[in-house]
Amino acid sequence: MGIPRCSRSMAARFKVRCADELIGKRDFDFFASEHAEAAYADGLARHLTATGVKLYGAYWCPHCTDQKQMFGKAAVQLPYVECDARSPAGKPAVCAAAKIRAFPTWDIAGTRYEGVLSLEELARLSGFSPPP
Repeated sequence: MGIPRCSRSMAARFKVRCADELIGKRDFDFFASEHAEAAYADGLARHLTATGVKLYGAYWCPHCTDQKQMFGKAAVQLPYVECDARSPAGKPAVCAAAKIRAFPTWDIAGTRYEGVLSLEELARLSGFSPPP
């Protein structure tokens, strides 16, 4: 899904003659890929948090680090639960109650997914539809 509707002022901002030229376009069509990717990751992280998704991990887990790095600066917005008691942010009781067996583990709408997931897979599993 891209831009669902567009005003003349928006068309002027994007330097197109007709607002209809913007319909269906996305950030990736107008901005450098770095900007568009960061905006996508930010929107996805916010969506995951807003929909009650949880990411369980441990500070020493290299796969957890890989997963968070996929989000870039937006990683701080992830609904992350630290499971190791040695971490000041550790919530081992929460992880034990959730019966977490491996890191990282995503809990999306009550279904568990162990291992690193791509942003596209997280978007699909969580029903994320990026804004235009």
